Amino acid sequence: MEETFTQMLLRFMEERKITRAGLYKDADIDRKLIYKILKQKDYQPKKGTAVRLALGLRLSPEETKALLEAAGFALSRSIRKDCVISDCIARNRRTVWEVNRVLRAYGLGDI
Repeated sequence: MEETFTQMLLRFMEERKITRAGLYKDADIDRKLIYKILKQKDYQPKKGTAVRLALGLRLSPEETKALLEAAGFALSRSIRKDCVISDCIARNRRTVWEVNRVLRAYGLGDI
């Protein structure tokens, strides 16, 4: 049986020894949302939330793909915003703030 999004998130947190507090700060999302996600085993986040969590965990491109797939999403090569996010991750720019800065430079808003 495949891991759910929440199970995979918890595994990555454990592997990287990242606390809930550390994750919500690094992912730049509300503390209450982290607790909601981790409490509900079948939680399905929005795509932007899943991307922020992947960045907060500093996941590799392959790990990011796996986490997004567990949430039912992918970074598309035909969507400019997704291309910029993928490029940032591939170039080891793996913070929400770095990615948002690049997205804004292209006039694409935030994650």
